[in-house]
Amino acid sequence: MRSPAIPLSLLALLLAAPAAADREVTRSLPAAPTGRVEIGLFDGSVKVEGWDKNEVQVVGLLQRSQDELAIEKSGAAVEVEVESPDPAQARARLTIRVPRGSSVSIEVLSAGVDVRGVEGEIDIEAVNGDIAVAGKPRQVRASSVTGGVSIAVQGSQLLRIDSVSGSVKIDADAREVDADTVAGQLRLRLRGIAAGRFETVSGSIDAEIAPAPGARFDFESFSGSIELAVPADYSARYDLQSATGSLSSALGGPERDDGDHKLRIERGSGDAIFRMESFNGSIALRPLAARP
Repeated sequence: MRSPAIPLSLLALLLAAPAAADREVTRSLPAAPTGRVEIGLFDGSVKVEGWDKNEVQVVGLLQRSQDELAIEKSGAAVEVEVESPDPAQARARLTIRVPRGSSVSIEVLSAGVDVRGVEGEIDIEAVNGDIAVAGKPRQVRASSVTGGVSIAVQGSQLLRIDSVSGSVKIDADAREVDADTVAGQLRLRLRGIAAGRFETVSGSIDAEIAPAPGARFDFESFSGSIELAVPADYSARYDLQSATGSLSSALGGPERDDGDHKLRIERGSGDAIFRMESFNGSIALRPLAARP
């Protein structure tokens, strides 16, 4: 039996019918100036902005009518999430303003995250989504499985950043930085850093660093190259090793070839130590023409 035909006029109306518009909702609660804000979202986007009010304000665009924006306070903590009878289908775009001194914790499954102007601790976990942080946070921990991570901060004590398949870009004035990626590139522009650990598997490392005196660094890559630029007059010892890749330096100063694809370069009294190792990739040092 043939299915009944749909009249062309009705078909045209169905095709022309607009998709259901996102529903805008707004919630707010008083909040401690240095409290904690916890945010959870399955799908969509999260944008967090620090402001000078002791209040958490959430503006949400919800895609489905059965979903609801929930904001609750427990002590000095405020929790924000989208409640849904089917969380796997919930999708929302959230803009959240928090007291500038807040610490913020965000967990998302498939959502982009952008945090700006927050001065407390920031902790972000994303499965599928890009992460961006800017401002003067005390410390940042950010992890994404398939998304890239971009950090542009000043005066931070600690940055711990990682991505599995995405690239990591850090432009920071920070005391200690720990960053790694499996398949993405590490691109680093760092100032005042005293300790750093940077690791990739197949991605390259491109670093420009103006370190603190006597700093300690470890660079590791399995098959990617490592290129490091530092001030030409910086006092440090550089230990380079690669099983099959080339080793080179344009810094000047005494060099010692220790064999087995190892090279040591010393500048000044060698107060700082850089350990740089790649199994298949090349390693190159060059002077930093200007502060990064």
